[in-house]
Amino acid sequence: LNPNYISALVNRGITEMQLNHFQKAKKDFEKCIQLDPKAGELWRFLGISKLNLNEKTGACKDFNSALELGDQIAGQLINENCK
Repeated sequence: LNPNYISALVNRGITEMQLNHFQKAKKDFEKCIQLDPKAGELWRFLGISKLNLNEKTGACKDFNSALELGDQIAGQLINENCK
């Protein structure tokens, strides 16, 4: 795996979440954000992994970052989890 190949990291992170390996997913999405910090969807994925690790404050911050970057799904996650 090329450590900077963002598509592979995203796919692996999503797979890790499906397997309930949220710590591994979180690590992959943190790397993705280092590579592309303006991709709102990546912030949302990071927030979902944190939410599943009971890191609610961090998750809500990530959802807000996603929303600011135009990810509309993040707004729904904020309404459901961050109020």
